[in-house]
Amino acid sequence: MNRKFYYILLIFMAFTFFSAAGHNLAQAQEKRHVDIRLVPELSRIEPGQTMYVAIEQTIAPGWHTYWMNPGDSGEAPDMRWTLPEGFEAGSAKWPIPEKIIIGGLGNYGYTGTAILLQEITAPENLPEGPLTLKADIDILVCAEICIPEQSTAETVLNDAGQPPQDNAAYIDDAFNLLPATLEWDSYYSEDSDGNFITKIAVEQPAFVEVLGAGTDFYLAMKDWGVIDNAAPTYPQASADYIVIRHKRGDRPIGALKTLNGLLAYRDGATGARSAITFTAVPDPEWKARQATPPSATQTPPGNRHPIGLILLFALMGGIILNLMPCVFPVLSLKALKLCRMAGKEIAQARIHGALYAAGVMAAFAAFAMLLIALKGAGAQIGWGFHLQNPAFVAFLAYLMLVIGLNLSGLFELRVSIGGKNAGEEHGYAASFLTGVLATVVATPCTAPFMGIAMGYALTQGAPITVAVFLTLGFGLALPYLALSFIPALQKSLPRPGAWMEKFRRIMAWPMYATAAWLAWVYAQQMPPFAVLWLMGGLLFIASGILLVKRRKTFLRAVGFAALAFALLPIISGIRHDPPAQMQNVAEGWTSYEEKSFAALLAGNDPIFVNMTAAWCITCKINEKAVLDLQGTKNLFKKHGVRTVMGDWTNYNPDITAYLESFGRKGVPLYVYYGPRNPGTGQRPDPVVLPQIVTPGILEKTIGVQQ
Repeated sequence: MNRKFYYILLIFMAFTFFSAAGHNLAQAQEKRHVDIRLVPELSRIEPGQTMYVAIEQTIAPGWHTYWMNPGDSGEAPDMRWTLPEGFEAGSAKWPIPEKIIIGGLGNYGYTGTAILLQEITAPENLPEGPLTLKADIDILVCAEICIPEQSTAETVLNDAGQPPQDNAAYIDDAFNLLPATLEWDSYYSEDSDGNFITKIAVEQPAFVEVLGAGTDFYLAMKDWGVIDNAAPTYPQASADYIVIRHKRGDRPIGALKTLNGLLAYRDGATGARSAITFTAVPDPEWKARQATPPSATQTPPGNRHPIGLILLFALMGGIILNLMPCVFPVLSLKALKLCRMAGKEIAQARIHGALYAAGVMAAFAAFAMLLIALKGAGAQIGWGFHLQNPAFVAFLAYLMLVIGLNLSGLFELRVSIGGKNAGEEHGYAASFLTGVLATVVATPCTAPFMGIAMGYALTQGAPITVAVFLTLGFGLALPYLALSFIPALQKSLPRPGAWMEKFRRIMAWPMYATAAWLAWVYAQQMPPFAVLWLMGGLLFIASGILLVKRRKTFLRAVGFAALAFALLPIISGIRHDPPAQMQNVAEGWTSYEEKSFAALLAGNDPIFVNMTAAWCITCKINEKAVLDLQGTKNLFKKHGVRTVMGDWTNYNPDITAYLESFGRKGVPLYVYYGPRNPGTGQRPDPVVLPQIVTPGILEKTIGVQQ
């Protein structure tokens, strides 16, 4: 029955994956909406010579493709070159994009014909004979719907059988469609009305006259999230400066060193479209005026406590962590092993308990050393930082699936978790590795008392950091350690029986649920179709495990190939840059951004801040059980509370700085700022709420400070 169930589950997974993949393939086989061709500047290239190859897009009427920054939706083309040995491809040059407004979203892209230019350099030792340049291009083309298309285009150079061709005029025309690059001094800032301001120093006054004849101005930033893409642009020109004003976007820009963009305009007389590019640095006067957020001037709460109390907090936090949904299934499996040994192998139970504790503490020590090393390298990181990496999230999803399949009885590992051979020597390694596993699966959770201890640990020197982490690990291991060493506690466990095998299989379902949740987290961090890739990886993992057990060499080879293909989502996660994703903020909440939050603090309204992440289980439980309740929304509305949410799913330096200002290195963090006193005009000190929040705690906190 169990094996039949597995086959049904595998068939369902395969059906889901291949249905989605088949749908995408069917779309690709429909009529193409973008034709791609390569046009080389020269048909003959000399050793060491550099030339340009045009990538020409012919786009069907009514459809459009996207610029390097697509704006509020869409995706830029992905170009992969296959070149002869020694050839090198430089950066692509993008023509001036159009501003495309659809459904209130501002996008940047192309209609009709668009020509990108790719720089190609030949080696000094040029191979003889024809040379093929090939480009594989994934492109998203949209009208009312969006369709991904894949194209392969190629061109042949130095082919003696073909007459020489000179496409220099064509390439020159393509260059005329590029924005003009200015190396004038440029500065960016924000004004009090929430506008993004760009100031460009004019070195050629005559240029201002040309600019003044333009109409239909729009600003396009190469950096995502800086501006509200759908809003209008307001440029002003003087003899000394071009000043561009545009409504701000949601991305924090306080920590950015440079911003790149272009100002596009249409000549009022000829209708020709032109653009100038700029690279702006922060305006020094604006940076000097920026006020430090009030919370940053306070002593972090974690630093107010003596080291003895911090270690006590770490111990208590580690103990409570056992009750978190991340760790409880693993602890249950270890307790199951003790049930098997109860009353028979006291010495064996103690050895397994000690090895489990050693695994936990070794993993915590490794985490501590890694955090110390990264902090020493200048990184701003905290608890759960590795879950901001999509590759690790994909790996963890695979691990949860493999454990679930093991518990369901699909296969038995020689080093098994809660396996039947707990008394054998190889069970010792299982106990140690289970301790490591418990630590890894604990990282999405934050228990009470942990936040203060972690925040303190990561602001101190290496010895104290390691001491706090080891104490936290000891707290996590302590319940099982006590069960292993105290016979009286072992007697309280249920007696061995057939129920144990059923319980073991039931414990597979939390693992499956965790794998599904991690797939959702992966989708928050990665581009579209990420879930499809990860589902395929999960399918390959399950199929590979099944097939490598077969006796036939061919089936085993297919199984190993499936396991190899499962690495694709992990490799994709390694290549992905997490900060390229904007914050995911729930409806009714304002996205945290340093400047806009400072403006809120300057007002009179009470403020509730929720720092969260998609991979933080504690955060999501609090949100579903408390913050998303209608009663909580009514409470906020009744007292006029402004709600602010910071999404730390991907790394965000402003959110990291905010956490550190309260002595924290992880989420969740809940902070309440009471309203200003009408008489004194002062706000009360912010109140940091517990990491496990309840409706009663919220109501009491908000009611007291009214």
